[in-house]
Order: sequence, then C-alpha cells, then structure tokens
Amino acid sequence: MRVALLAALATLIVGCTGPDLESDPAVELGTGEVAFESLQDGDALPLVSGLQGGRHIWGAVRVVGIDWREVSLVFTLEDEDGVQLTDTTTMFTELQACELDSPGCAQGMGELVGATILVTEEDAGAVVGGDVVLRVEAADAAGRTASTQRSVDVTFSLN
Repeated sequence: MRVALLAALATLIVGCTGPDLESDPAVELGTGEVAFESLQDGDALPLVSGLQGGRHIWGAVRVVGIDWREVSLVFTLEDEDGVQLTDTTTMFTELQACELDSPGCAQGMGELVGATILVTEEDAGAVVGGDVVLRVEAADAAGRTASTQRSVDVTFSLN
C-alpha cells in the first residue's frame, strides 16, 4: 500500500510543471470568476455586488518568468492621468499551473482566476462609466517583476 501511494505521488510530482524562470518576466491581465478571459483595451468589466454587501470587479492574471509559487500581486484602478481611484488590492499567493489546453497558456505559466478587486461604495461613482486603467504588478521573492495595464469600461452589473 505504501509503495503504491509513493508511486502515485511521484507520478503527480513529475507530471506537474513548475514556473518557467528562463523567460523574461511578463504578466497578462485578464478577468473571470471561474476561467481566465483575456482582457483587451476598451473591454467592459461589470462592477459586481458581493455577498457581504461590497462591490468588486473580477481580475485574473497569467505570469511567466516569475516564480508564481509565491508571488505578490498588486491591482490598482486609475484614471487616464494615473490618479488612483480606489485603494489597491494586494495579494500574496501561490498561482496554479496554467492548463495547457487553455487558449494562450504555455508551459511554465502560472495563473490566478477569480481575484476580487475591491471597489468601495464611495469609489464606485469614480470608476463606473469612464475610461479606467486597470493595472497589475507581479513580483516574486527573488525580485523578478512585471506589470501591465488595460484601459477598461467599468459598468454596473445587474446581479
């Protein structure tokens, strides 16, 4: 029994892919509650009402060239002049290996889906209906960093 368990564990470990640290650090910004959806400039992002009465937009990232087993992600919402419209949403987390059959995914890429980027009730008026820049910065413990941004249209959700 013990030998079979160890063999199964070894198979899982060998089958898993770790981060690609040979590539230049890069981060892709997306959205999605349960699956990664690529985000392009001008895309609409609904401002969702959370279960506890707060509001958020769904964020997602894919990284390469960064050790995503322990990564810091900082999301900000800014106006076109770079003025921050909300508090930052900061996460220290472990990403998951990207599913290779998912469009845009590559070997050694890490992914996080369903990140809640918080927007307070007071800040909702500043982000809804205007051109808003969603920015993310990713960093690992070794100092590898990458950032990117997208200009998005935040809309009220009907949920």
